[in-house]
Amino acid sequence: MKSNFYLKENSFNFSGLDKNKYTLVYYRDLAFTRKADNPDLAVVTISDPDKAREMATCHRDEPFSEIPYVVRGANLWYVADVPFTYTTMTDRYLILADLLHDILEINHPERHLASFFFHWYQVSGFSKKYCGGLRKWAINLFP
Repeated sequence: MKSNFYLKENSFNFSGLDKNKYTLVYYRDLAFTRKADNPDLAVVTISDPDKAREMATCHRDEPFSEIPYVVRGANLWYVADVPFTYTTMTDRYLILADLLHDILEINHPERHLASFFFHWYQVSGFSKKYCGGLRKWAINLFP
């Protein structure tokens, strides 16, 4: 199969589909959710760990099992499912969002500009009465 040959060139191989319920994906020591309703995962095995790297791992408890979720081999990136299906606020699509600059090879220093988000309509009345400097602080923080 030609497509599997390309995977082998990048030091990992397609092993088949796994229909078990993997509910967590680990990436950078953080756990991201994956809905159990989303059964299919395309499993790959890394044949040369010096050339291919597991970037995220899919995990299930019963029975315990872990499989690669995101794999990078040379210039090929592989994601075990479509991360934009069955999404939630803590879902695995955030892993792909974080890796996007690496996938597109856009090099820049990592920056964390905002540590939290809020809506002005939720705090504007409160800030006028109790937090006089909140608006000025936010304007300086997010120019």
